[in-house]
Amino acid sequence: MNDHQQKFIKPVYTSKIFAGPKRTYFIDIQKSRNGDHHLVISENLKKFNSDKYDRSRIHVYKEDIVKFTNELENALNRLKELIPEFDFDNYDRETDERYAREPRRHYNSDDERSSSEPGELSDLEF
Repeated sequence: MNDHQQKFIKPVYTSKIFAGPKRTYFIDIQKSRNGDHHLVISENLKKFNSDKYDRSRIHVYKEDIVKFTNELENALNRLKELIPEFDFDNYDRETDERYAREPRRHYNSDDERSSSEPGELSDLEF
């Protein structure tokens, strides 16, 4: 498999999160060249006065998943302490009219895109 083919591999799992009119997040599980699965977190940010997007990505490999999720949870807990007036647990951006857009979509590589629940991770080995 060459580099061009690697860039366009369909994820095994994906979740698309619309975060306002200019930002979209993706949480994907992709298969590496060596056959391992890894997590890819992406942000697409629409450029000002353009139809183009900037993309930032983080790849988290199986050996780092536990450390990454632990530190992410620590950071989120600290953020909640720093902004106590914001109700993280009950806020739903999808129902906030300021950010209204189409619903979140999830799919597995074997499924067509749909508005169903996220794919199960139990089949994958990390």
